[in-house]
Amino acid sequence: MVSPIENQTILTGRVIDRHRHETVDRWDVVRLKVSAADDVSAADDVGAAVTTEADPNLLRETVGGELSVAVNRDELPAGDLTGWQFTGRVRLAGPETVIAVPEGAGLGRPSLTPPAVTPPETAPGSGAT
Repeated sequence: MVSPIENQTILTGRVIDRHRHETVDRWDVVRLKVSAADDVSAADDVGAAVTTEADPNLLRETVGGELSVAVNRDELPAGDLTGWQFTGRVRLAGPETVIAVPEGAGLGRPSLTPPAVTPPETAPGSGAT
């Protein structure tokens, strides 16, 4: 098997579902509806040697589609994440394999934001104001 070139992307999307990874016990897989796949600039690489080039973004074409991302379970909130907004640094690790860059790499953990809760509308004639 040939390893892909080094690559990283800042991926943003809405979580569709979450399940355990089939073969790696410490990972969960979040399936995302991808809304953005941004380049990681060389300036974003804290502690890295200063360069003018960033790693290539191999996931740019996923915007608008669905993508499954393996994430260290201990870097995710517990429970159902459906509807949450995911933003994190990921990399294409092989065919059909996208993983979140682990917090241990020194670049932070993925950000997950719960969906906004909107109050229910008051039904006409209910007497509520």
